[in-house]
Amino acid sequence: PPHLPHISPTSPPHLAHISPHLPISPPSTPPPPSLPHHHHHTLRQALRRQRIPFQLEGCGGEDLLVLGCLRCVPPYNARAVSCENEIVLSRFTELLAGV
Repeated sequence: PPHLPHISPTSPPHLAHISPHLPISPPSTPPPPSLPHHHHHTLRQALRRQRIPFQLEGCGGEDLLVLGCLRCVPPYNARAVSCENEIVLSRFTELLAGV
């Protein structure tokens, strides 16, 4: 008879399919940069090209404060923007669409 792994009645069913020969350590290659991070970088470059002042805020500098009144947070799209100044909001949304 073939050798079957021992599965106790209390073992979760998904553990029955795990081979003892699988590596436990994570892969050595780092994951590719996430899309929001890449978009954040591209957006900052566009702001610099247009000479629009902005600050990085938040824990990891993820939030953008543009012209002191507009806030853009991940995932850096039109829904992630808040601003009371309609003109600034409109112009920034146009810039975002071009990035």
